[in-house]
Amino acid sequence: LNIINFWVAVLTVASLVWYHGYAHSLEQQEVHVAWLVLVLCYFVFQFIYRVVTDNVPLRFLQRNWLEGAIYLIAVVLLVRINLGSTGSEDLQRLAVHLVLLLISGVEMIAATTRSTIWKLPIPVLLISSYVILILVGSVLLHLPVMLNDHAASSYFQALFAAVSASCVTGLVTVNIADHY
Repeated sequence: LNIINFWVAVLTVASLVWYHGYAHSLEQQEVHVAWLVLVLCYFVFQFIYRVVTDNVPLRFLQRNWLEGAIYLIAVVLLVRINLGSTGSEDLQRLAVHLVLLLISGVEMIAATTRSTIWKLPIPVLLISSYVILILVGSVLLHLPVMLNDHAASSYFQALFAAVSASCVTGLVTVNIADHY
């Protein structure tokens, strides 16, 4: 279950990055909203299941009150958007995205603390952290929102800039100030 939670959280973060980084059609936006509702329902039902199956539910809620409060806030915001409440729908949607990003971060941290990845040798962890940093940086640099309007970029330029930035070499193939 920890692995499923981890990958659902990773896909949620990827969906949020896609939503805020790329232009999308109304149909794609509906799929995105449906995915976020499904993710929120998954995590809320999982929290409720953990409360119900705990030997002492009240003690469980006392230990995990912050997690429960975050889920409650997300559900209330989502219900307000779906009921067409007054106020800025975009601001409420952004609030739901931030809460889901927080939930995804909490779930990824919880999944990794219970996993066996930390039993890897230190050099493997160090190298894999650099690889993850470079890949995340290159994907973020390649988002259309990161580029200047007149700039065209290939993924390899973004990858080279991310490698250069993470290794502190200062080598670049394009002028960073003008291009990104």
